[in-house]
Amino acid sequence: MGNSPRCGHRQGYTGISLDGNKSLDIFRDRELLWKYRKAGIIYISVGIETADQSVLDAIRKEQSLEEMQQVFDLLREQEIVSEASFMVGFPARRLTA
Repeated sequence: MGNSPRCGHRQGYTGISLDGNKSLDIFRDRELLWKYRKAGIIYISVGIETADQSVLDAIRKEQSLEEMQQVFDLLREQEIVSEASFMVGFPARRLTA
């Protein structure tokens, strides 16, 4: 399936959900988000990966934490339920006790 969004119905929702979106795509389409909502999209899952900018840079995610915050603000404004997914265990990160 790759990076393409999965469309479907989430349990408890009656609209369309989009899973696996890049926050940059949503940020790019910010002027069109009202059309997403009008089309019935009520849920979007976004891959954030990490909340550490240095790790985002190391994995070449090409987004900033500020842009990601704006994405969730934009989704909230359109009353689209959002979910963030994170990854753990990047080689650049070490856990300290």
